[in-house]
Amino acid sequence: QYNSETCNELTKSICSEIKEKLKTLNYDRYKFVVQCVIGEQKGAGVNMSGRCFWDSDTDNFAESIYMNESLFCVAAAYGVYYY
Repeated sequence: QYNSETCNELTKSICSEIKEKLKTLNYDRYKFVVQCVIGEQKGAGVNMSGRCFWDSDTDNFAESIYMNESLFCVAAAYGVYYY
């Protein structure tokens, strides 16, 4: 169930867990950025976007979306090669 009082700590926990799992993959010279958003499901649409400088030869990202009747959660992890 969505609870606005616990979402702040939950998003921090999700981001930390994703980042720790990425570190175990031992990708040398990569910096990881993880973002997580949790919101209440009220039937309205949500648009999210981001901008950054990107090297399409080395940088990449992955995302996952979870939804139920109460909430939505979007988590994205970016791997950026450090020259």
